[in-house]
Amino acid sequence: MALGKHPLSGVKNGVDEVIAFFDAMGAIMGKSSVRVEKLIVGANDNYVVECQHVWTNHDDGHNLDHLVCVLWTFENGKIVAGTHLFADLQAADNFYNYVATVK
Repeated sequence: MALGKHPLSGVKNGVDEVIAFFDAMGAIMGKSSVRVEKLIVGANDNYVVECQHVWTNHDDGHNLDHLVCVLWTFENGKIVAGTHLFADLQAADNFYNYVATVK
């Protein structure tokens, strides 16, 4: 399995790490004039998958325009895993590495 190579990538364990991830992602996307188009959502008792077209609009031209799917896995009514699948992992790495350096 390929993992991203940027500050937000990697496995998150436990509630605190997951919340920190979504807080950091929200801060980045909140400054990015992000637009999201939901392409498909599917679910059964054990899984939820959501595929989206996501793009940003930074004035400096460092933007992300990509397709991403998130697969959530449930056991006993609780989320036990969430996997983000990027159509272009290198583009995601480039974007998140750039925005991590911009203050």
